[in-house]
Amino acid sequence: MEERRRIDAEPRPDLRARRTEQRQRARSRRRRRNVAIVIVTAAIVVIGATVVGRGGAGDDQGKASRAAGGATTTIVAKPAPVANAFRVADDFDHGDAPTDAGWRAVGSGASKWRVEPLRGAGTLTGPATGKSGSLVLGAPSWTDVAVTATSPGIEGAVVDVLARTSADARTAYRLRWREREHDLRLDRIERGEAHELAHVEHVDSEVKANNAVTLHVVGDHLVGALQGRPLIEADDDRIAKGRIGIMSSGSTPARISSFSAEVSVDSFTLAVLPDTQFYVPHRTAASSTFTAQTRWLARHRADRQIPFVLHEGDIVNDACAAPQWKVASFAMARLDGKLPYALAPGNNDVLADRGSGGCSGADGYTVPAAGVSFQPFNRTPPGPNNFGPKRQRAASPGTWGGAMRPGDASASYHRFDAGGVRFLALTLPWGPTDAQLAWALKVARANRDRVGLLVTHDYLGLQGTLRGSGTDTYELPDLPGENDGRGIWAKLVEPAPNIRFVFNGHVTCRVAADPDCAGDGAAARRVTKNAAGRPVYQMLANYQSMADGGEGYLRLVTFTPAQRRVSVETVSVLAGAPKRIEPSNRFTFTGVELGAGA
Repeated sequence: MEERRRIDAEPRPDLRARRTEQRQRARSRRRRRNVAIVIVTAAIVVIGATVVGRGGAGDDQGKASRAAGGATTTIVAKPAPVANAFRVADDFDHGDAPTDAGWRAVGSGASKWRVEPLRGAGTLTGPATGKSGSLVLGAPSWTDVAVTATSPGIEGAVVDVLARTSADARTAYRLRWREREHDLRLDRIERGEAHELAHVEHVDSEVKANNAVTLHVVGDHLVGALQGRPLIEADDDRIAKGRIGIMSSGSTPARISSFSAEVSVDSFTLAVLPDTQFYVPHRTAASSTFTAQTRWLARHRADRQIPFVLHEGDIVNDACAAPQWKVASFAMARLDGKLPYALAPGNNDVLADRGSGGCSGADGYTVPAAGVSFQPFNRTPPGPNNFGPKRQRAASPGTWGGAMRPGDASASYHRFDAGGVRFLALTLPWGPTDAQLAWALKVARANRDRVGLLVTHDYLGLQGTLRGSGTDTYELPDLPGENDGRGIWAKLVEPAPNIRFVFNGHVTCRVAADPDCAGDGAAARRVTKNAAGRPVYQMLANYQSMADGGEGYLRLVTFTPAQRRVSVETVSVLAGAPKRIEPSNRFTFTGVELGAGA
């Protein structure tokens, strides 16, 4: 019987070939789909950015990639954090020259940098000389940094940030953002010559009015970010150490509305301002020694690695004197937006002159003849803007925690980090009440993972004993329910597990039997253990009995956590003032534990 066959049947080899071709086409479609998924995923991370090269040890890597037509989209990982960082910042809003805040102007356009108002805020404007000019800040030993400059969105703005720069800014890493061209470029600058490490094109700036440009340098790895989004990276080991800064290049001046940086440090320094009351009467704001102190702190905030300032009280000499508050407000404004600070009101900040009838309505100030008033300390516009919560929150962005009562910063707290240590700074006024001590204890316990710093006006006496004990008298006539040093210790410091440092002023040499006191200033210290068995380091410093109300002396307290050491020195901001090397003014605590819960 004849074999039956379908007339449309194809030979077996042809069928196998067609099926093989179909499988290959399917695989090709899957590959194209997977590539599309990868590209879309990368675009989500790097929106609209074309990255040309990733720089390495050679300078031609990025150029070779571009010449070969190899423009690719690259995912840039989030940069490594800066370890043991302290923060330095500047918002350029108080009108001082850049160099008053510690900047060093270098380059051909050095003299052209200026601070000017723009859209209700301060802006640093760079030179328009056709040549580069730079501002640098900090110490030549810095390595790991994260530097951010913010532009107010001027048309055609160019924002340059510098890291690990030499003193003359001719050796540095530079990240350049060009607003008009929408690109980022990462360069190594050697002897003034720029060598490209990486380049990103077609970057879409999402925030036209506020462009934040950040350069991270951790170890040998560099990452550039715009609006907080990592977009560009490179590896390079040519530049080891240096400062940080900003640059203005070409004929269009740079405009920078704010600057901030995190820097890895082994040690850092808290600044303590003793009583400034005799610096403010009969002085102009600009000529006051108080202003000289705060300008010195602003100028040295980076090289001294100062993250925070504490004022021990007696800011003015007479709470009723509006001109004195104006001088004090001007002086502390040298720190606004640059160095965060906390102030503890002293007796002269809350009392009228003894024997006077107080003040009511004079320049808007109200202080009774007997008793206290925090109204001048907290005074806000339309009068002089002194030190209420609104002022302190704006002056110390990122650290202000809150106050016991709305509108009253006399009992308040800040939180800040420095050198890997987390701090809580508590302020209490002269003669704090039981209610204020109970509030402060509650705040301390709620922040037990932070090392507590208490600043109050009157606590420790000249003999290193608590005020109110032994022969150390304490005046209590003005405020019912106020506490002396003994009460502050028993009701707050001893039961708080994490208050480890206490700072106060107020006490003067006039009540001391020590014949050397007038030469040394009023200074003492005490170390005792709290209820948790942890040492509490307590320090008195007040120099108001010396010439000119204190000869410009202030305290610098340097923490070196890895070595468990805290060193204290007393320095003057006035030229020619003698160095204070007495044991009461220059000393070191050893074996200090500063870890969380220590």
